Amino acid sequence: MDDVSDTGTGSTVRDPPSLPIDLFHLLSDYLTPEDCIRCRRVGRKWNDAFSSQDLSRRLMHRNFPRAREMRNAANAPVPPDWAQIYPMVARRYFHLRSARARRIESINIDPKSYFEPVKPFKPWLQRRGKIYPFQREDPSWCMEDGLLIYRENVYSGYVAYDLETGRRVSVPFDGDDKTVRRLRLAHNVLVIEWCERPAPDSFILGNICRHFATAFDVRRSSEPDPDGSPSSWTIRFRSEWKIHDLGFRKIKDASPYRPSEDPLGINQPGPWQPQPRVVKRFGEDELGFFDIRQGNRPIFREILLDEENIYVHEEDHTWDLGRGWPQNKNPNHVVRATGIPLSGVGPRWVDACVDIGPVGCLRQDIGRHELPRHLTVSDAVDWLAGVRIVARYYFGPADRTSFLEYMRSRRRGTDGRLEAASPTHICTEIEIEAGLHETEFQDDIWGRLLGKGKIVGDERWVVGAGWDGNITVVRF
Repeated sequence: MDDVSDTGTGSTVRDPPSLPIDLFHLLSDYLTPEDCIRCRRVGRKWNDAFSSQDLSRRLMHRNFPRAREMRNAANAPVPPDWAQIYPMVARRYFHLRSARARRIESINIDPKSYFEPVKPFKPWLQRRGKIYPFQREDPSWCMEDGLLIYRENVYSGYVAYDLETGRRVSVPFDGDDKTVRRLRLAHNVLVIEWCERPAPDSFILGNICRHFATAFDVRRSSEPDPDGSPSSWTIRFRSEWKIHDLGFRKIKDASPYRPSEDPLGINQPGPWQPQPRVVKRFGEDELGFFDIRQGNRPIFREILLDEENIYVHEEDHTWDLGRGWPQNKNPNHVVRATGIPLSGVGPRWVDACVDIGPVGCLRQDIGRHELPRHLTVSDAVDWLAGVRIVARYYFGPADRTSFLEYMRSRRRGTDGRLEAASPTHICTEIEIEAGLHETEFQDDIWGRLLGKGKIVGDERWVVGAGWDGNITVVRF
């Protein structure tokens, strides 16, 4: 159907696909992403017009300029098929904006895996007779850039699961005789901290269980698949070192030496040979100089790294429970980050947060109480996409009236209804031109994602663990 004539007035109404291309593009700017997809179903001519590569790319640039596909288009091995990409991205952001899962995937981990996480200093808070988790143990899995590392239930070995392609690659780490303490995946390097179980030679080592860290290189193959999909992953051993020798190590040079297989150090490489080397140590004097010495009331939380600095995060709370140090309790919730350069002695960088910080998608590095009467448990932030999934505890009155009044001034498209009380909630935050759009998930998602107090992910999905320890992948 091209033209519709009105004999009474002599006017002609034209279908949008029959308009000049510039007018058709201007008209499409007034349609929502969902309406643009629906227009493809009207007829063959409408489908051809609304599925064109030029229009699809224009709509992507207009509606989703920060989406992953737009950012990676310049370096794509093959020209992107915008007609296929636009519906997928529109569907993803529809579920993100409405805080609804498109698909939920459950992954069973090995129940017999020997994982003993490092215990936190401050695990609990007490408020009005209720106990709340404050600092949680590290999960038995890790993830970066859509690659999930965990111990599989099928053959009791560690695997790398690519959430985008669905492929699984075995990690060359034998954990049957080891107790894993922590896993980290960052900058294409997987580090597994573990200790022996039991000691290999009780006559020489007594009852000592040595602790080690094993590093692996995690890389994609250089050539993409013929269909343009991402290539498979390769995981290779990089180096291993003892944790007893405290310090920050440089593992730039790979080394085949494994100290766990050489208890007496007979085959230890010489100083001139490649091996992990300690590049920074902090004794009592250095800790005191940087004002991070813990003393009789430890408030240490975690250590983070980048290419040039070390960041020590400390946290204290007036509702701290179970450590028996009331004489030094802090009257507020205090979070502090101290940045120390790896080269030289200073200057240091300190950022302390004792009040309610600015609210936004791009969080502060130390933000834990960005909303009144709330404590941020964990969040998954995609900085480039402007997307954040955040989980919080609520400590205020049961009706949450004051909180909803505060949120209503920030939200877009709310109906103004008051909600029932909920001490826990997860929501999505998306940066848009009009400001910050925030929407809450349903309450039942908390138990599936925050059982271990940790979520990670990006604009495509969020990953967490349930109360039973099994991993949950919420796809958008």
